Amino acid sequence: MSTRMATGLAKGSDSEATARAAVESALRRFGSGSPELVILYCSSLHDYAAVLATVRSLTPGSALIGASTAGEFTEDRVETGSVAVGLIASEDIRFFTGLAEGIDRDLETAVGSIITKIPLEVPGYPHRCLLLLTDGMVGNGEEITLLVSNMAGQGTQVVGGLAADDFEMEKTVVFHGDKFAEKAASICVMASRKPFFTSVNHGHCPLTEPLRITRAEGNVVYEVDGRPAWEVWKEKTARAARELGIDVEEIGASGDVAAYFSNFELGLHTGEGQYKMRYPMSINPDGSINFTCTIPNGASIRIMDGHDLTRQIAASRRSAEQVRATAEAAGQTEFAGALVIECAVRQFLLGERFPEAVEVIRDVLGGAPILGAETYGEMRLEPGEFSGLHNTTTVVLLIP
Repeated sequence: MSTRMATGLAKGSDSEATARAAVESALRRFGSGSPELVILYCSSLHDYAAVLATVRSLTPGSALIGASTAGEFTEDRVETGSVAVGLIASEDIRFFTGLAEGIDRDLETAVGSIITKIPLEVPGYPHRCLLLLTDGMVGNGEEITLLVSNMAGQGTQVVGGLAADDFEMEKTVVFHGDKFAEKAASICVMASRKPFFTSVNHGHCPLTEPLRITRAEGNVVYEVDGRPAWEVWKEKTARAARELGIDVEEIGASGDVAAYFSNFELGLHTGEGQYKMRYPMSINPDGSINFTCTIPNGASIRIMDGHDLTRQIAASRRSAEQVRATAEAAGQTEFAGALVIECAVRQFLLGERFPEAVEVIRDVLGGAPILGAETYGEMRLEPGEFSGLHNTTTVVLLIP
């Protein structure tokens, strides 16, 4: 196979030793030669500097991107508090990476400073996919996805995620080369002789009738149908929440809020029976609700229900089946592996059953190498689409 991918994952209390174990495991599987690209996912429980220095010492000369996460997995197992790496080398893919800093201040300038240094066309490599990992606390995931897609050139696919910090909601970072940074985005453009294949699915279904956002500013929703957003959420979900053992009038601790909102997210109506998930992070004293990204005024929404765990696991299977079917329809029956971005919120939903979601992906893909991260938002934007940020979904990128 002209493209090789190998993964490694390790868990431990010593950051340097854990990183070393993860990389050495991946290198053993990788075999001879050096990887051209290293993808690093690291729990916020580790010392980022120690982890990065160790990974770089074992993969000198390789391009590197990555992010802090809220859970890590490979085709072998699912963990939290761990370090996971993916190593890729290819005769058919060329890799171009960059770091855009200051994305909280001047997003267009930050992204432009990197994208303009990456060739828009590589002769002989007509297919382009951009892996985007960005600070999960900035709140502009939708904007950066669209901006990167527009700047990267017509026909570029975008896949990625918002960096996480094990639900601390304090500081998330991305990795690039020898550096890690906040308020930044790590970018890798992959130019390929063969096409890439992507998919995205969620396991929620509508709970309420259509509602209308009547006042929103940025990522804060103040009013729904002319009433305080939290008042509407409580009213519309009270009965379903009670069935889950949640009293909406008693929600106070952050854990209760997270468990509640994991089930009862906002669904943006995007077409006939289609909804894009938006995760509510927290409630403000005035009854407004904070989301992980911008929510447009006037949007038609429904409050969604995600308590059906069988449906949630089926969403992961559906993502894997769709991406494989699309590849096979295009005549691509062999692939080097897959990058999977799972929403960290699905930990709350699935609990001990979360590994099942990874297992069904592995089984559908025939045991191919899988590198996965749990993030605060997932990105998947195909050419011609106008929205690329998702929440509580499974995103799969098949590496040809």
